[in-house]
Amino acid sequence: MRNSAVNYGPVSVTSGPRKHKQHRRKRVPVRAAMGFWRTPTGRVGAGIVVLAILTAVIGFNHRASREALSATPPLASAALSDKILEPDLPAPEIPAEPKPALSLDPGARVPATQAWLENAVAAAAPDGRPMIAVVIDDVGLDRRRSRRAMALPAPVTIALMAYADDARDQAAAARRGGHELLVHLPMEPGDEGENPGPNALLSDLPEGEFARRLEWNLTQFAGYVGVNNHMGSKLTSDPVALAPVMAALKQRGLMFLDSRTTSQTKGLAVAQRFGVPAVERNVFIDHDVSPIAVRTALVRAEDLARRNGFAIAIGHPKDVTLDALEEWLPEVQSRGFAVVPVTAIVRHIGDKGKS
Repeated sequence: MRNSAVNYGPVSVTSGPRKHKQHRRKRVPVRAAMGFWRTPTGRVGAGIVVLAILTAVIGFNHRASREALSATPPLASAALSDKILEPDLPAPEIPAEPKPALSLDPGARVPATQAWLENAVAAAAPDGRPMIAVVIDDVGLDRRRSRRAMALPAPVTIALMAYADDARDQAAAARRGGHELLVHLPMEPGDEGENPGPNALLSDLPEGEFARRLEWNLTQFAGYVGVNNHMGSKLTSDPVALAPVMAALKQRGLMFLDSRTTSQTKGLAVAQRFGVPAVERNVFIDHDVSPIAVRTALVRAEDLARRNGFAIAIGHPKDVTLDALEEWLPEVQSRGFAVVPVTAIVRHIGDKGKS
């Protein structure tokens, strides 16, 4: 029988004894494989193998890291979120234990004392004159301009930030000056890029944390008649998120002034559901901070008061606003208007509702 020849490149192997054939079969494929890995196709294949090994290792590490993060205590995560939310404002002292969640029953018993009436500033009867209430928001942070606001002719209403330094002392100074006080309550804005400040009320907070923050804001100073919202376009448009706020105001006998930072606000509707005395802002004095725009806004407040019997105008402790008010407040009364604290308009609306 003729021997067969197999060509493996430069080596010619002739079939022969079994031992010789097995020897060749072990050595030749190894040499051929080495040649294959030296080719471009072989190098690409080697890269794919290495990449697969690295992917498996990275995937394992990623799963391990994710498991470690999931084990991080929730308190540490919350602290990090607070730092991101409040980068430029000092963290206020807060109670160690959260307060219990507030009752949300709109039919809860009316408190024996109505703080909004007890803390109201006495005002002369308007005698049929159109009434204008001027509210200054954001008081307490800029001390120089806050003092100017408190020096305005009474009875301007001061909306004091609860997290202002020396909030109790500033509240007492405003009361000595004959002004009514509101807590300027920080609430969740519509724009996520805006910072409402420490202990702001956010719609996605756990119930206990929401109650704790609300309690903190309502206990930083005394003698106020109610609250109005600082920012709050998102929160005031959410009736479910607003419900605990109104429950707290009813339990304390306080009023609510809706600053109307959004046309979608549900502030008055939720306040009425809980039986909370409430009014809303009619004019922003310094939405545009040019002097002509500020004075035009004051004229608009006069027009609304003349047409409806009252108007509520909100401004801020800005030099352009304070300059205009120092001149306008004495003049507007000489033109037949009554400048009144905000509670006078709340009583007026309540009296109209009864008649």
